[in-house]
Amino acid sequence: MSDQNIHVKVLNPDGMTPAEVHFRTGQLPTPFQYQGYSYTLDSIQSVIDLILWKGSKENTVIFVNENEVQVILDNTITSRPKDTARYSYKKSLELEEWGQILGKAIPQKSLIDFLKRLPEDQLDEQAPLLAAVQKLNLATVITGDYDYEDVNNHVVAFKIKEAEGSTQLPKVLIVHMPLIYGSENVLDMEVELEFRAPRNEGEKPVFLLSMPKFDRYWQEAVEHEVGVLKEALAAHLILDGRGLK
Repeated sequence: MSDQNIHVKVLNPDGMTPAEVHFRTGQLPTPFQYQGYSYTLDSIQSVIDLILWKGSKENTVIFVNENEVQVILDNTITSRPKDTARYSYKKSLELEEWGQILGKAIPQKSLIDFLKRLPEDQLDEQAPLLAAVQKLNLATVITGDYDYEDVNNHVVAFKIKEAEGSTQLPKVLIVHMPLIYGSENVLDMEVELEFRAPRNEGEKPVFLLSMPKFDRYWQEAVEHEVGVLKEALAAHLILDGRGLK
């Protein structure tokens, strides 16, 4: 029906002369319906900047939980979908790098390569640890791990050709790095080092690094980011929980 003509005969005012009026049928375009906009953000500072730009103290509602920050920029809107934002906590580059070795039994060469790549200020006593592991890499025989000699270190006896010696490996490493991407909060964390001596001739020792307190550290990192948010947006409504599906 959109292109079909409808002819209606109409008489002029004299009542005698016919006049024609032409009607065309068609469809009007559908009116634009705004569906709201959802922002995906990558840092707590981006959340702050967006709220200061698009939000307001009176109408913006912010929800925080252990996984993310959710924002409704104007909670008074009822005639259309609301503009929202999400910021999900992501692991920092430093944590991603440590994640490649944490919880895994790794050979000497892999540990040596990893230690060489670390920034100098990220690991306490990095140089002595690297030297100790490199020394073991030269050993032809590793005779044992004597925990009773030192409560804080693994004392490992070894033989290089005909020369005998020993070296110390710390049982706990102190690491300094942010856990959350984009965060300036550098945490001091403990990484436990386990040394596993070879059991058979020709085998090489392996090392196991773990972070048993990771959940506690992560919670501390999240709480710091929430604290930054609350300090910057002190007059805004910030709730513990979830407001978006």
